[in-house]
Amino acid sequence: PRLPPGPVTKKLSSTMAETPMSPTSKAVGPEVASVISPSGKGDRPEPFEGRSLEIGCCCCNPFKGTVQTLLDKLPDMQFKTIAITGCTTGTGYTLAMMAARQRARIICLNRPSSRSEAALANLKALGADVYHVDCDLMSFKSVRSAAPKIMEIVGSDGLDVLALNAGIMHLPDIVTEDKFDMQMQVNQLSHFLLTKLLWSALNEAANQRGEARVVVHGSAAMNFDGHTGIACACCPHTRGLMPRFFEKHENGGLGGDGCCSSLTMTCCFAGKTMTRYQQSKLANFVYAMALADKINAAGSKVKAAVVHPGVAITNLVTNGLSGGKGGNKDAGAKNYIPEFVVPIITNVLMQSTEMGTMPIATASMVSDVQNGDYYGPGYPCWPITFWGPARKRTPEHICVNWHTQKQKVG
Repeated sequence: PRLPPGPVTKKLSSTMAETPMSPTSKAVGPEVASVISPSGKGDRPEPFEGRSLEIGCCCCNPFKGTVQTLLDKLPDMQFKTIAITGCTTGTGYTLAMMAARQRARIICLNRPSSRSEAALANLKALGADVYHVDCDLMSFKSVRSAAPKIMEIVGSDGLDVLALNAGIMHLPDIVTEDKFDMQMQVNQLSHFLLTKLLWSALNEAANQRGEARVVVHGSAAMNFDGHTGIACACCPHTRGLMPRFFEKHENGGLGGDGCCSSLTMTCCFAGKTMTRYQQSKLANFVYAMALADKINAAGSKVKAAVVHPGVAITNLVTNGLSGGKGGNKDAGAKNYIPEFVVPIITNVLMQSTEMGTMPIATASMVSDVQNGDYYGPGYPCWPITFWGPARKRTPEHICVNWHTQKQKVG
């Protein structure tokens, strides 16, 4: 059932003790005041109460308070529904908590696991109106099975926000059951298919309430060339999408594994595995821009936006760097950086998970988002836009691959 119009019981920060967070998440600091519910809207679940939201690398100190500012700005989401892929930990889980705080109905789209069960239990403990639907993005069959279940949940109300958050990185050159690269299928192709299957529900919500949104979670990694580890603007190899990364193939068909440099930091941005990840993230960006164009041409009230989180402390990053625990290792992630080095990198270079969630939360819930908007941190400068609060940004380049993806997913 939907949350009633009346106040929602306020939950104390003790419920956060069991929240599944990245193993490298920073401790709560006493210097940040408790989050206060927006005035005039009644008590809300307060999953962030007592938590230090901006704790992260030293580069983030000038941005202290920006997450609190965003939380105060978010509108009431009661009677709206947001579906989120990949929300067991990290930015997806934090987005779900933010949506719960605003009284949205939440549909968690995760593959079956103990982590998804824990995330669902914690959201329910916060008083959230939350559902879980099994959705394994490594399988088109699973995505097609999930879509009618989502449609049944939303019913005639439609779907207000589809947050395409899930992502994997630095995985071996192994194909899915559908014979596509794992990173490309999870990060992009399955999201393309899911959006296609839920489009009628998005249109229904848009017609009833004036808008609906598809929010694509990209990455600044789209700007880096896997051959050299430097920005694509300086290198011709990856200025656009390469068709072969969208083709069916066998294991090892996209060049195998490994990094082209032994330098610890360079191998984060270089090598064959990075090229595959970079292509999937560039595909995210291109897809969102192409979708926005098609929405304009069709006169639809649905909006498409794309975001990137900068570098934030999430399991995606820590597992991607070290092949550590969790989903990436289950899928075969390899150790590219010694595990003892990862906490050093995260403490020096990365902002908090909450800071990294600001762009996707802004695009999903803030009132003044427009079709085709692009949000992400802007510091220090392009293409190294790793830190800072979410702000609207100008797309650096666009190329269209719509027909290729439509052909592949069927």
